[in-house]
Amino acid sequence: MKINKNRLPHEFAIAFFVLCFLHVPAHAGRPLHVEDAGINEKGHGHIETWYYQCAEKTDSWHVSPAFAPTDWLEVAGLFTKNNSDNFYQKGLQAKVLLTPSRESGCNFGAIGGFLHTHGESHRDTWVTGIASCNSVSYGSVHINVGSVSLVDNSPLSWGAAYEKPVGPVTASIEYFGQRYSKSTIQAGLRGYVHPRLQLDGSIGRQGRGTILSIGIKIQL
Repeated sequence: MKINKNRLPHEFAIAFFVLCFLHVPAHAGRPLHVEDAGINEKGHGHIETWYYQCAEKTDSWHVSPAFAPTDWLEVAGLFTKNNSDNFYQKGLQAKVLLTPSRESGCNFGAIGGFLHTHGESHRDTWVTGIASCNSVSYGSVHINVGSVSLVDNSPLSWGAAYEKPVGPVTASIEYFGQRYSKSTIQAGLRGYVHPRLQLDGSIGRQGRGTILSIGIKIQL
């Protein structure tokens, strides 16, 4: 088989970016990467948009609108533009609540979705199980375990997050990863500057590199 060496840097860049984006497939309430077992109220939705920089300095913009048609299902679109290597991706995700959300106590959910890179024939898909335990006094813990189907393998993905309101903001810390790639630890803050407008940001480490994000969320 003859390999076109001119294509390798571009293909490696796409593969690395997909791994950055899919450490835990899809995003929970910004700036968390680990998913929580909660959705919008029935008939309501939100739009999240954020800037993200990977540990290797690849940067990208993301937009994700979401809507809950029922009290147990939320559907979200995923749109990504990679600035460094000039390609874009789009996808779709569905989150299902297996038990009702609780302000105090634990509940469970599941996610399935796909992400397609323009110009590529393969779609990256994922399935993730979610557990969330909430306490009014002590904050919330979220656990994710799932699998991501990439071009040549289907590695296990996992993550754990803790978040707690601190005055007018909510602080979070999380640790997540995927088999065959370096794990990530990051901290984040989010807060509402208007009843329907949230600002958020995060900073973390993946291997020896720094990752960061900043974004907004508009509640609909």
